[in-house]
Amino acid sequence: MKLLFLILNILLICTFVKCQLPKNVYANFIPHGDDSSCSSKVSGLGFSFQPQNCFYNIAHNGLVQKESSFLVIIDALRVGVAQYDNYNNNTCSGNFVSANSYKNGSCVQTPPFITFNGSINSYQLSNQYSLVTITNSPLYIANTQVYSQFDNGGYNGCGSDSGNDSGNDSDSGSDNSSSLYYMTYSTSGLKFSPPNDSNDPNSVTIQCSNGNASVLICKEGDSSSSSSSSSSSCNQQDVTMPCTPGDDNFNEIFCTLPN
Repeated sequence: MKLLFLILNILLICTFVKCQLPKNVYANFIPHGDDSSCSSKVSGLGFSFQPQNCFYNIAHNGLVQKESSFLVIIDALRVGVAQYDNYNNNTCSGNFVSANSYKNGSCVQTPPFITFNGSINSYQLSNQYSLVTITNSPLYIANTQVYSQFDNGGYNGCGSDSGNDSGNDSDSGSDNSSSLYYMTYSTSGLKFSPPNDSNDPNSVTIQCSNGNASVLICKEGDSSSSSSSSSSSCNQQDVTMPCTPGDDNFNEIFCTLPN
């Protein structure tokens, strides 16, 4: 209980007095599937956040967080995450749900920034683990499909070189990415299945080919839905999106290149 109050105090102080951080610092959650040691190949759904902000309606390829908002801060080489039950505003108000503090370099169960039912090569991701890192620029992982949201506060554009020339397994974007608000990314081949309570019968499989982003949408249960678009119940769609203005931000979707 004392630890919980300490985490909350740090989060609140950093929210209202803005902890002093170097410019362009990012909190990253690099996915490693169900590997609790985070020593295997990167796989799953990853996140990169500009801290000291409240994140709501966190999205990735049709998936949207519709239950909670998250306050993410960095303090003393630790990443703090507080969850609130109000998802539709940028103040992280509402009822407090939980708070956790993660040491830089630790392997943790991925916070529920987006809840999803996912699998890779038919192997179910029941509990995803992520490597927590703190970097001076957002991480662009090779052969992943990236959704980026940029804060347009005084800046007209996405403010990056898209990162889609990145070929390293854990590479960083350009120095011009200072306006990046947050980034979500999924490894190629990750399949999102509909929740049990969903009326949508379709699964979505992430695909990347030479930097082009696409998804394979299949009726759940189709035997070919994990690998090809040959089935009549499957439909491949290009989802690549250049820097596009939204209501109060800019968005971009692309694939990084493989190693």
